[in-house]
Amino acid sequence: MGWQNGKKIIGLWAINENRNAWVYVQGLGWRKLADNFDSVVINLMTMSAHAKGKESSVNFREDGNMIKEMYVW
Repeated sequence: MGWQNGKKIIGLWAINENRNAWVYVQGLGWRKLADNFDSVVINLMTMSAHAKGKESSVNFREDGNMIKEMYVW
């Protein structure tokens, strides 16, 4: 799907399972965070939580409804 710019993270979800974390993107719905490494999931969720808490805009690259890369402004 490519890059999504100027979006807001309005929901977070994670469970005690390996690499299973999701964010709710305003206007787009739920997106799974990339799950190729533990550190990737942790870093993307940390950035998402910061963006949600500060109501910051995010730009992210998704592939198959999975967020692979993110920038928080």
